[in-house]
Amino acid sequence: MVDGIKIFIQLIDSQQILEHHDLRFNFSVDSETDEITKYQAKYKHLRFTLFQPSKVLIITGSIHYYKNDGHHNHDDFSHEDLKQTLRKFESEFNIELDDCFIQNIEFGMNIHPPIDTGEILNGLMYHWGSRFKELDKRGSDYRQADHQRKKFKIYDKSQQFNLPYDLLRIEVKYTKMQDLKKLQIVTLKDLLGDHWVTSTKEMLLREWDKTIYYDQSIETNVPQTPHKLKKMKQWSSPSFWENLTSQARFNENRIYKQTLKKYSEDVKGQIREEMERKWNEMSNKHVHINRHIRQYTPIIFNDKLTTWV
Repeated sequence: MVDGIKIFIQLIDSQQILEHHDLRFNFSVDSETDEITKYQAKYKHLRFTLFQPSKVLIITGSIHYYKNDGHHNHDDFSHEDLKQTLRKFESEFNIELDDCFIQNIEFGMNIHPPIDTGEILNGLMYHWGSRFKELDKRGSDYRQADHQRKKFKIYDKSQQFNLPYDLLRIEVKYTKMQDLKKLQIVTLKDLLGDHWVTSTKEMLLREWDKTIYYDQSIETNVPQTPHKLKKMKQWSSPSFWENLTSQARFNENRIYKQTLKKYSEDVKGQIREEMERKWNEMSNKHVHINRHIRQYTPIIFNDKLTTWV
């Protein structure tokens, strides 16, 4: 449900985190003044970076890994798991969740795909103005579409952990706070509520809907005419979709979806159904409530890092 996070905390007393018994900090020194500028430590797949003298603490990493003591994140991570993990984090580090302002966050799920994971990844053509890039990350077959304020990522989770079954990870990483405010999420404490659960599911489904996916099942069902063979060759090429204008891509995709509806096994639709089923399974009951959104003011420290509180 939630995986990677980046949070900002303005500490009043930095000694309590520096003296934490589970954190082993290294430090960096200014070459001109010999003053310590930052401390860094790793713990259960979380990285703690304390900037001095500002007492700003940045924590990055996977809250899902942290739940599993840093070993893996290939199991389900339900909303109830998330709430228990955040309370454990708050207690373990004596940090109020309401003081942990979110700068980046990943939402997603691990699903059992209807067909081979590799075939799905090879079928990812285009995503809402951005071509899927094939990356060498996390030791797995990995695809990512970059956008101005977010990244849409799909990869082979079973390959990453050498699992004996297919497991596909689908997630969105938010890198700007504007979108999180729409979800009424500002601090880690907001994740304890239910108000964001349904809207986040709908967001993930919309991102999947925006994906142009080449479904190989049409190759065995569509009439083998020269025109159809030409079209299938075009549709299976990321470069073809990338080089079209927005309007031409919209028109071509409409024709492609009509062909899929008639001749394919609708793998994309099957994946969508599994995404929704998995999210609902992890969500428990949803309660819609209105929440007051805390306002931000910019803070700049070390003349480099801009953040918000």
